[in-house]
Amino acid sequence: MKLNFLNSRTINIVVSVLVVSFGVLLLLSILPFMIKTGGSSSDSSATMYEMEKTLVPIDALVPDSISHRRFLRLTDSVKQRRYMKNGTLTGGSFSFMFIGATALQRCEDCSIWDNDKSKVKEHFISLHWWTLDTVGVLDPVRYYVKEGKPYVRKVICKPIGLANGNNFRYKCDELDIAVPFRYDTWTKSMLLPVSNTTFSILNIILACFAILFILYFLYYIVGGFIKVLLEIATGTPFSDRNVRRLKMIAMSFLLIPLILFLLNLLIRVVFYKYFTADLKLSTDAWGVFWKPAVLSVIFAALYFAFKQGKKLKDEQDLTV
Repeated sequence: MKLNFLNSRTINIVVSVLVVSFGVLLLLSILPFMIKTGGSSSDSSATMYEMEKTLVPIDALVPDSISHRRFLRLTDSVKQRRYMKNGTLTGGSFSFMFIGATALQRCEDCSIWDNDKSKVKEHFISLHWWTLDTVGVLDPVRYYVKEGKPYVRKVICKPIGLANGNNFRYKCDELDIAVPFRYDTWTKSMLLPVSNTTFSILNIILACFAILFILYFLYYIVGGFIKVLLEIATGTPFSDRNVRRLKMIAMSFLLIPLILFLLNLLIRVVFYKYFTADLKLSTDAWGVFWKPAVLSVIFAALYFAFKQGKKLKDEQDLTV
């Protein structure tokens, strides 16, 4: 039995998925604002937060009593040292789509200009579609590494009852919580620690997949569309070859992002021990699925139009 995935029912499903995805994206974009503000100005004014415990700053504060030039120089120095403590990208890293092999070099008390021999090199699997949820109750959630161990600093609040009138009271503590994952503050991607051997093998696999994907895209999608245009120019637009090419292009734009998105969710299941409530699905994941899906609908419409044109042409040829 021949399966025909690209029909009117499939198009309706794709359009429905696009509408739902747009609604989810809109909700994700306004949800952090709603959480931070409490939904409205009247709600936020009816909530009282009491800070019981605060921690020392993660990095040394630069005094503002010094000269402006020195202040900028010291501030930049503090940032550079923090980058080195968290880890900075080094050579040998390669990424493809939502996943990559990343190498970081880290040092507790050095700068990026120091000798590489004093730096520790670590290897990771980078997941670009998973990022740190920085939305906090009072202050944004911050990630940092101290003595080789990753932490997130955030404010945790617990309700303690009602104050005057209907005002809610919360007791808040600033805490450092150890996390099992690492985080790339440059690319805002989640990192999973791996060995040097796994890093090297993953680099080769990703490079092979990237080459195969580029060849597929150039030959079947770009090349297929060019062949469609050439046949239209020669006066034979409604051919079996054009119908098959448009169908393949439409299916490719739909299935490839969907498969990548599902693989990204599968990684969440496989490496569940590394995922905590501090991580969230990046909006880039939805963007990668959204744009090709729109192109899929466009080429699906062309496919149905050319298929109908082919049918009418065949009927006309039979009557002649």
